[in-house]
Amino acid sequence: MQIDPLSARVFADRNLAIRPFTAELNDTFYMPTPQEQPLSRLARAFMGEFRAHISASLLDIVPPGG
Repeated sequence: MQIDPLSARVFADRNLAIRPFTAELNDTFYMPTPQEQPLSRLARAFMGEFRAHISASLLDIVPPGG
C-alpha cells in the first residue's frame, strides 16, 4: 500500500511502521480560481499560507535531498 506523506502523518501515532519509499513522487495541488477576476487579498494570503504549510509539512517528513 502506498500513501502520500501528508496522509501518513495522520496515522503516525497509531503504532504503524512507516518506511521510506525511495522513488521520487511529485504531488501537485491545484486551486481553481476565476479567470475573469483578480484574486482578493484574502485569497492570495490564503494561497500563500497554504503553500507555506504544505512545504513545511513535507520538510518535516522528507528532508531536502532525502
